[in-house]
Amino acid sequence: MKEYFYSDGQEQLGPLKAEELKEKKINKDTLVWCEGMEDWQKAGDVEELKFLFVATPPPLKKVDSSLVIEPDKKKSSPPLKTKSNISSENPVPEKKKKKKAIMAIIIITSVFVLAFVIFLLFKDKFINNDSSTDSDNSSIEQPTKKSESELKAELLQTEQSNPTNYLTVSGTGRSNFWNEAVVEGDIYSSATLATFKDINISVEFLSKTDALLSIDEFMIYDFIKPGGKLHFKQKFGSYPSKTNNISFNVISVKVAE
Repeated sequence: MKEYFYSDGQEQLGPLKAEELKEKKINKDTLVWCEGMEDWQKAGDVEELKFLFVATPPPLKKVDSSLVIEPDKKKSSPPLKTKSNISSENPVPEKKKKKKAIMAIIIITSVFVLAFVIFLLFKDKFINNDSSTDSDNSSIEQPTKKSESELKAELLQTEQSNPTNYLTVSGTGRSNFWNEAVVEGDIYSSATLATFKDINISVEFLSKTDALLSIDEFMIYDFIKPGGKLHFKQKFGSYPSKTNNISFNVISVKVAE
């Protein structure tokens, strides 16, 4: 039989037989060695020593008979409730349901009847209001559509009432060899129907700071037709030396009959 050396962690002990090792109360992690082993091994890994570590059941404790609980007696299942039993236990208030349904029908019917009565009471009033509104609308005079000749007459009157609003002037100015002021430009008419004549125009000579240096007027005795253009050229006295800009304005104009 093999003899084993073992280690208690500090020194080497043995050799002892397997049965003797059991008395030393070694555990699975105790290092052991016997002849034929290359190195120390854990006792739990050696096949011949595994019987030392077979677990044994603990001693059986005595059970106090007073603590033993007897099993409950077999309980019988509750009786199956049939439809008749349920209805007898919880009777449905059929009469109450019918009464509620009847009350609901009565309320709904009453509401409809009341609405119909109100409609009948106010129907005549609504009809009378509509008819009176229609009569009022019919009594209001509708504006008559004007003819083309009437529209033209109104437009002609408007243009003849404010002729200066329909004339614009543009032109330039210069000095000639004798240092006379020479202005030249065009008059434009935006009128549609009115013809104008005898146009009085003012000429303003302005400095570069828009200061008024001199002002002159001249008349153009000619006709200007609706939408037409009239050219003019006019001479004045000496041309202001510091003139930078010239402004033209229509002072007055006559309406051609």
